[in-house]
Amino acid sequence: MVSTKAQQQWDIPIHRLSHWAEHTPDAPALHERDDSGWRPTSWAQYAEHARAVGAALVAWGLEPGRCAVILSGNRAEWLYLQWGIMMAGGVVAPSYTSNIAEQVAYLVGHCQAPIVFADSPAQLAKLAEVREQLPELRQVVALDDPGDTEGAMSWGSFLALAGPQHRAELDARIAAIKPHDDAFIIYTSGTTGTPKAVVISHHNMAVQGRAVVAHYPTHRTRSICYLPLCHIAEQGATNLTQLDTGGEVFLCPEMALMPKYLPEVRPNVLFGVPRVWEKVQAVLEGKFEQAPPLKRKLIYWALGVERRAFEAELGTGQPQGGPSRWIARKLVVDKVRAQLGLDGVLHTLTGAAPSNPDTLRFFTGLGFHVHEVYGLSETTGILTATKPGERAMGTVGKPLQGVEIAIAGDGEILARGACLSRGYLHDPDATAELIHSDWLHTGDTGAWDERGNLRIVGRIKDIIVTAGAKNVAPLPIEAKLKAIQGISQAVVVGDRRPYLVALLTLDPEHAGASVDDGAFRDRVQASVEAMNADLASYESIKRFELLGREFSIEGGELTPTMKIKRQVVYEKYADVVESIYDRPRDA
Repeated sequence: MVSTKAQQQWDIPIHRLSHWAEHTPDAPALHERDDSGWRPTSWAQYAEHARAVGAALVAWGLEPGRCAVILSGNRAEWLYLQWGIMMAGGVVAPSYTSNIAEQVAYLVGHCQAPIVFADSPAQLAKLAEVREQLPELRQVVALDDPGDTEGAMSWGSFLALAGPQHRAELDARIAAIKPHDDAFIIYTSGTTGTPKAVVISHHNMAVQGRAVVAHYPTHRTRSICYLPLCHIAEQGATNLTQLDTGGEVFLCPEMALMPKYLPEVRPNVLFGVPRVWEKVQAVLEGKFEQAPPLKRKLIYWALGVERRAFEAELGTGQPQGGPSRWIARKLVVDKVRAQLGLDGVLHTLTGAAPSNPDTLRFFTGLGFHVHEVYGLSETTGILTATKPGERAMGTVGKPLQGVEIAIAGDGEILARGACLSRGYLHDPDATAELIHSDWLHTGDTGAWDERGNLRIVGRIKDIIVTAGAKNVAPLPIEAKLKAIQGISQAVVVGDRRPYLVALLTLDPEHAGASVDDGAFRDRVQASVEAMNADLASYESIKRFELLGREFSIEGGELTPTMKIKRQVVYEKYADVVESIYDRPRDA
């Protein structure tokens, strides 16, 4: 029988950090790269850095239950801050570094944070721009040189605030933390474009990590942290599973560096949003096509042999060997995996947006089952996932340990379990809409296949999820597009796509509007570019097409109340959309 103390240790993530620091103090926990290579941080050092942050927050005056904002790229200090804030009884409220100043101001103001930690002059400049809008913000701490930023405290000066008495107070605060206390906030877009603040407890995080490791058994995880840590997917991949296994995390400050770091890290677990896997596929296929004819023929033969054998294993559960597969692996498959840095990988996962089936099949030719997972920020990440050794392509698998899934009468996916958020900060109406009758309403529609795997059918919520797993509310962007002179209607497209594009109709009342008028198109282009300057990069419209007629009730694109039927437009103009994405990069 598990003792109460031991159970609490695994119900609160910061206790897991202390556990590994005590039992494996010299084992590496984190790695950061500099010009001399990878620098390890042991579990004992990791825990001590987090405690130093917690004690400094106590000394500074952060009260239990108050939020602290992290505005930084991935780095060790991000993690020290996360756990230090939680140790002090605070709540972590991170912001994407890609957010523009107004978005940062909304987040800091909404969570009423008295302190923000920022990592670069660019982030400090955003805060300086909106500081007067934030009366509750008392302190900005610069993780790097604050330069001439007025009122910004240096990282070293912040840490120096703590004394022995603050360490003692920190211990008392840690002891007072309860599993269901608020720990973390994920800001995610709603249908109106106003971000919602998903509140996640210590217990939510702990059970999620435990459930993922149970679904994908791994003795000691070795992973690379390259997605933003303010995204629930990277929290799960970096923090929650690591703390369950006592594993190692290699910090990658920019997503673009990930392919370079992979051969050095050689992870045994890798999570990637669909766009990551699509990019890897594109790079490999480009290299394959550049190979001499005979070598290219050998490559595709080997991939086909491995794909057929691998998929047969998934279908039958029986090992598939033979000389052809041995040769295919020896000459091609194993070499490609080693070049990628994935020769030691045990589990590859994808989620946060729908996957391209062709991409998933491509990787079976390299002996990978890229497991599709499904979940939300509101569920602390994964709810369902395909299982190792099972053929479930095209589905998102079965519920994780402790999760219950049901399909409502209208097809909506409902969930309940210990990983579910309590709701949204300062938004009881949205919380009541999210969770009622003991179920969390996901806003997605689904169905079960004959093997008991969940298949995602569609989305009730009017939200675009890009291939990079960014949630975008299209309505506010479409309102800006319709404000362009000569444009009457706009539909933003980008679900499962690498970026957003728009379909625009012409205002018949505007004499200067013409699909064939180059000068008019140039004016629209200039207006779109000006609009993009006020949007986050993932919200910007990269391309557009002008349509020759307006959407109408008669044409089936509008409801009787003149609302656009988005799915009808997508289907009706599918060829136009494809032509936009098929244009050369400089078009």
